[in-house]
Amino acid sequence: MNVSVNALSAFPANAGVLSLAHSPDGSRLLVGYNWHEKTPPLKILRMDDFVIEREIQGHQGAIWRASFGPDEQTIYSVSNDGTIRQWDVANGRELHRVKWLNDQVGRVSFSKDCSRLICITSDYNEWANGRQDSIWILDTQTGKTILKLEEVEEVGAVAFTLENSKIFVALDNGQLSMRDLRSGLPITTYYGHSGSFSCLALSPDGSRLASGGSGWADPRIRLWDAQSGEQLMICNGGYVNGVQDLCFSPDRRVLISADGQADADGTIRAWDTITGEELLNFNSGRPPVGRVVVSPCGQFVTTSENITRSIEENSSTLRKWRLVVEESTPLPAAHPTSVSFPHVLNEQSAQAAYCEELVQAKEELTHLIGLASVKEELHRFDALLNIQEQRRCAGLPIGNQTLHFVFYGNPGTGKTTVARILGKILRGYGILQKGHVVETDRAGLVGEYLGQTAPRTDSKIREALDGILFIDEAYTLARGLNQDTYGQEAIDILLKRMEDHRDRLVVIVAGYPEPMKTFISSNPGLESRFTRYLQFEDYSPDELCRILRSFAQKEHYILDDEADGRITELFQRAHAGRNERFGNGRYVRNIFQEIINRQALRLAALNKPSSKDELRLITADDIPT
Repeated sequence: MNVSVNALSAFPANAGVLSLAHSPDGSRLLVGYNWHEKTPPLKILRMDDFVIEREIQGHQGAIWRASFGPDEQTIYSVSNDGTIRQWDVANGRELHRVKWLNDQVGRVSFSKDCSRLICITSDYNEWANGRQDSIWILDTQTGKTILKLEEVEEVGAVAFTLENSKIFVALDNGQLSMRDLRSGLPITTYYGHSGSFSCLALSPDGSRLASGGSGWADPRIRLWDAQSGEQLMICNGGYVNGVQDLCFSPDRRVLISADGQADADGTIRAWDTITGEELLNFNSGRPPVGRVVVSPCGQFVTTSENITRSIEENSSTLRKWRLVVEESTPLPAAHPTSVSFPHVLNEQSAQAAYCEELVQAKEELTHLIGLASVKEELHRFDALLNIQEQRRCAGLPIGNQTLHFVFYGNPGTGKTTVARILGKILRGYGILQKGHVVETDRAGLVGEYLGQTAPRTDSKIREALDGILFIDEAYTLARGLNQDTYGQEAIDILLKRMEDHRDRLVVIVAGYPEPMKTFISSNPGLESRFTRYLQFEDYSPDELCRILRSFAQKEHYILDDEADGRITELFQRAHAGRNERFGNGRYVRNIFQEIINRQALRLAALNKPSSKDELRLITADDIPT
């Protein structure tokens, strides 16, 4: 794909710009301002020539966010004067006003239909505890709070999904998750960032999520599958000060990013969302960029550039750029476009059962490296669920099935990954409403003192309702068998809740093979409830090599032939000398990280800038012995 950009026009925005938004038809640009003689305006500009079409006055504080309504006849805006307002586009008249939160507000955004507002607030009053962040979901018509989440970690960014039923939350400890709007509980967790976030962007079709890191921790851009949480790629390069803003082209093929942090150079970059390749970068005089938006037609990029940093004298310039994209390869579908349902009696019900997430989960299972026996057992389980669904559609009775599992195997054999896939399968069949996985261990269930275990165990179970509770090293709950009263209390509560919530909770207990067998056989209640066993075998040397190659491919590295041969020898030796503590996939990940570190030292010793090919190539010298 070839991309080029041309500067078209500029508009002196004067007071600092906080918000940019296109009208749905792309003909107009809505600009929300910072302080401007104490009454910052909303301005509607014609996109073709940047002529002011209308100026709307009324807010008494900085306009954090403004957006056209779905009908293009109204505008919604939110300001730190404590109001959410609705305006008539035709005459600029205020139609509606409600009060909202206005203290220490961070990121603010509207849902796609402007019925909801999401924002971050920070409380610095508790000096002993540092900063306390909260996430608020508000109704824009009433100003009432729909949901409030108080976070232990600082919140970097938040965003709505397209259908408004879920939100994305990015914390400064590197955790990114999709959460249910009603409960605030995680549905999908996205693993990959090593530090804090600065911004999030959802693709127009809702299939992709982009996240930008802050400069002092992880200043890279990552692209995710918005449904599964799978990390699709990392966009590296350029932003030592972090990423200020992100937006997708309408076809989600191009991702635009801007650098507007303190002391930034104001570079705008375009990325290929299929390969992660930087297509081009551009700026104008190197001012920091505050906001960047792509027009609905995909032909124009508009940026706001902060000329001065003083609040009192803050001024900005808007610039319009023409984006020319020449396609070279077709864009793959976000999800399977059609699914066949052989031997299904009721196709309409089957379509609901075999939802896209179910198809995706089965594909994930198929593409896992190794785990032949696990895949075989889960395919049998899936066949049972399929037939049960067909019986239900046909009006036939279906018996109660035991859905709790025992996963036993050595570390790093994919137990947690398979648990997440199983959650998606059960959700796809409608057995679990959410299908999320809550991971815990003895420390998460058992208290240190009398009276702590029951509430701690109940809390984890409530968090896992409508999903899966995954208990790692579960045999530690029965240390010393009857001598461990606290562990036994956790087991008793777990068994009762499994019965109380048998339609809303699936429990997976996991650990080393022999201790797990002893654990299950130690209690008749455990034996009767856990009747499905999955054995996770150690990976073979060939499978270990394939796992490392997959890591390299995802990070855009290439192993030369000699390096590949040394990797094979390394894993053959490691596999031959393994014991029950052998790390399997975790061991491979550690080896891969060591390879990357050794490559970095080798390239740094050359004392010259490395080419793109050199940055990607792993040689035999990079392989540890």
